[in-house]
Amino acid sequence: MTSTESPVVLQTERLILRLADPYNDADAEKILSFYVNGSGGHEKLGLSNIDDVRLQHKANGPRAEYCTLAPPPVGSYFLIHLPANDSTHNGHDPADTKREGPQIGMVSMSFRPEMPWPDLGWALHAAYEGNLYATEAARAALAWWRDVIGIKEVWAGTLPNNAKSQRCAERVGFVRAGTMDIVFGDPPDESQRIKDAAAFVLPGMQWRSGLTVYPTVQHNQSLSK
Repeated sequence: MTSTESPVVLQTERLILRLADPYNDADAEKILSFYVNGSGGHEKLGLSNIDDVRLQHKANGPRAEYCTLAPPPVGSYFLIHLPANDSTHNGHDPADTKREGPQIGMVSMSFRPEMPWPDLGWALHAAYEGNLYATEAARAALAWWRDVIGIKEVWAGTLPNNAKSQRCAERVGFVRAGTMDIVFGDPPDESQRIKDAAAFVLPGMQWRSGLTVYPTVQHNQSLSK
């Protein structure tokens, strides 16, 4: 599958972010490859091929009721790239939006049907951690979702002991709000429940207790776009 829509590209001081199209085979492969070869967790998330990426998008992709300023975009993952003129993770040259260098991570916005608001997530290849790239990318993506698409309320979650990601959430502008549970599995498996994962919200939001997230792709869904 392919899409003819113009790509959304964001530029920060050091990075290029491009909104991936899950119905474009090359983009779907990049999303999948990052999980399989980068951040891991693809087995828990039920991601083994590009059809799984599309099922994930079908379940958790942008929904019109949250997009108050523009129609829902095709994708929900920003691929994080260094610019081609700065292919090492120690460089500080301004990003050149004309040429993408290596993909170093992703920033996602998930519109989970079990949750009252969409959530922002981020991950980097381990070799590029420690440079505040995740913070820089997540801030840019969050600003686009809010200022261009009109998402008003956003939360972020981390595993209970992921202090690194929790510090990133605070740098991005979230505040700690409470906890939720995470249940993996297709279908959801109570033996894979993680209790008391950390929840963060934007200032002024009120967290709701008792929420559970189900991040694993459910394979009984249709692939129709």
